[in-house]
Amino acid sequence: MRAPDVAWVSHERLTNVSSDDLKKFAHVCPDFVIDLVSESDELRELQDKMSKWLNNGVRLGWLVNPFQQQTTIYRPDQEPEIKPFNKRLSGEDVLSGFELTISELL
Repeated sequence: MRAPDVAWVSHERLTNVSSDDLKKFAHVCPDFVIDLVSESDELRELQDKMSKWLNNGVRLGWLVNPFQQQTTIYRPDQEPEIKPFNKRLSGEDVLSGFELTISELL
């Protein structure tokens, strides 16, 4: 079982999860995930983890790296895109209306 630092699951996916499973750590692949690189992490392992998320149905993933002050955006069937912390990130069509500029949080 894998768990990102942040996850969002659409209502459509949640309707397919049993009520018993919803009372605990539900076995459902999120639509959107965020992982934060920490000092104890190996960047390559987190990049591999993000690829596995995409292979299992994640539609959008952000790998936030405070050491390099950048976020790598992962989408299915696309090359990762890197944005600096001062650029606005978007939930795109996965989490419509959600926007965030990481530098505003720091």
